[in-house]
Amino acid sequence: LVSVEEEILRYNQHNNNLSNTGYVAFLSKLKNVINEITPKYTDVLDFGCGKNAVLSELLRNDGYNVHSYDPLFDMPLEDEDRKYNVIVLCEVIEHIRDLQNDIALIKRLLKSGGKVLIRTRLMPSVTEVPRWWYAQDKTHINFFSEQSIAVLAGYLNLQVCKTIEDDIFVLA
Repeated sequence: LVSVEEEILRYNQHNNNLSNTGYVAFLSKLKNVINEITPKYTDVLDFGCGKNAVLSELLRNDGYNVHSYDPLFDMPLEDEDRKYNVIVLCEVIEHIRDLQNDIALIKRLLKSGGKVLIRTRLMPSVTEVPRWWYAQDKTHINFFSEQSIAVLAGYLNLQVCKTIEDDIFVLA
């Protein structure tokens, strides 16, 4: 496990900002899913938003009431008692150090009838994992299969209701 400091240094090397058209295009796929499944002006939490909170900005531009949360970059929850219609984890869940605690937090923050969107790569067969590019990133410490995503949904009292392009999971 890399230290939190090493993890932050690694993330600071990323060029994840609004001027990076490739990154914006990557996030736009998830943004479009949110546009399809939830009305504008609803409360969205960008959980693990990253230093520049690009997805948050894209969603705000689309009319959502977005809150950005990332404890690594000193972006705390604005209100611990606030509840959200949608909670998004875009390329986040594989990095979470205390998965049980953060899943409990997500469950507490989600409004009744709310949705959780997770974007992560599914783990290949066990024999392929050592060569899998996603596992080569030392900050990736949690890996998921379709079955484990379904189990995660169950912990949230939700189910996987839609999968898009094998890496976007809508839990409702």
